[in-house]
Order: sequence, then C-alpha cells, then structure tokens
Amino acid sequence: MNIIALFMTLILGLSLPAEAAPPMEGLTEMYADACLELWERDSGLNQKVELLAFDFTDCNTLDQIQQQLLMESIGEQLDLEVREGTFEQLFEEGLIVCPDPENQPHWCEFPTGLLISLEDARQEDGSITFTLGKWRTPLGAYWLGEYVLSDPALADATANTMAFATLTFCQLFHAFDVRSERQSIAHIGLTSNPAMNKAFLVGMALQLAVLLTPPLMSVFKVCALNAVEWLVVLGLSLTPLIVCEMEKAIRRAKR
Repeated sequence: MNIIALFMTLILGLSLPAEAAPPMEGLTEMYADACLELWERDSGLNQKVELLAFDFTDCNTLDQIQQQLLMESIGEQLDLEVREGTFEQLFEEGLIVCPDPENQPHWCEFPTGLLISLEDARQEDGSITFTLGKWRTPLGAYWLGEYVLSDPALADATANTMAFATLTFCQLFHAFDVRSERQSIAHIGLTSNPAMNKAFLVGMALQLAVLLTPPLMSVFKVCALNAVEWLVVLGLSLTPLIVCEMEKAIRRAKR
C-alpha cells in the first residue's frame, strides 16, 4: 500500500504543473479581450480584411499552445482566418506587397489582412506589461514615429504625439484651401478673412501650448519632439492643403 501511495503521490506531483494552467488561461483571455478592443479601434483599417496574422516574436508569457488558442478564439469571434507570421514572413509569401517598388520602395501594405503584434514582459513584482499593435499600411506619422525617428524607449509616446500634432495642424491648414472649390489660396488671399485668421492663430497657439508646455504635456500624455520629427509633422500637415490646391489647378486647367 505504501508503494502504491508513493506511486500515486509521484503521479499527482508530476501533474501539478499542468494544473497551474488556470492563471495562464486568464492571461490568454485578457489578451483576447485586448485584441478585440484593438480591432474596434481605427476600424477603417478593418475593411475587407480576410486574414489576421499574429506576430508573437516578442511575446514571452504565452507558450505555443496558448498562442494558438488565442488566435483561434479571435478568429472564431471575428469570423476571420488566422495564422502566425512576422512581417518578413508575410512579405516573403507575397501577402504583404509593395505596389510601387520603384517610386515608393518603403510603402508596403497588407491588402487582405491585418498584422497583430503582441509584445509583453513579466516585471520583478510579478505583474505583466504588454503592448498590442495592428498594421496594414505604414499610416504616415504613426509608422514614422514608431519605427524610424524616435528613441525605442519613447516610441509609443512619440508616435502618438506626432499623430496628434499632425491631425490637428492638418485641419488648421486645411481650413485655408476649403474656402473655395476652384480658386487658389493665392487668388483669394491669405488675409482676406480676418476672423478665420484669428481663429487659426488661436487654434495654433492652443496646440503649441499642449505640445510645448510641460504641465499640459503631462495632462495630454504627449512628449517632446526633435527637429526632424517636427519637420515630418509639418510636412504631413501641409499635405492635404497641397493636394487640394493641385486638384483645383487641374480643374481650372480643364475649363
């Protein structure tokens, strides 16, 4: 009997690690909820998506079985095909493509899918921090801030700050070219609408205060940008104005 009892104890003891699965199931469920929340954000990226690819390269808390369960759960809830793959793998397989490699070699896109990246780390106190991202195209300011210009430690903050600044400045500049569907800004005159100019200056001052004043920077969760990043923001912000002015010029030329 003692031998049998010892044998059963060993079996139960060896099976204990498998019984420790519930906390990890809770973690997997938490990641699944976060992925669904990410899906809802910036929903324009989701149009005509047929495939979700998951990049677990920097995921350190889920094993392969849990990663597979996570993908299957998301795929079932969204009724989409799922698979694992990095950007490089998807590019080699022709799923991520560069439509114009000669003129725009750095512009790639995922025409039929989204790439979901999960990066996490377990802290000394036992807590887990993680970040999620979804990618389909470079997305202008966010991509530049995330991967090209910023310090990796400040990547998310820089990307969000550049996107925030670009969207706001873009609308302020765009207000000048929507004053007429055909006439150029030069023809109308930049100073011909004093009220709008005052509103522009007030909006610009408020935005700069948020981006440059430490107390407001803390409230709005933005960070300081370097000179190159400011030039990128300015260039992207002026793009809609330039495109609209070109479109007006083409219209006038056709008349």
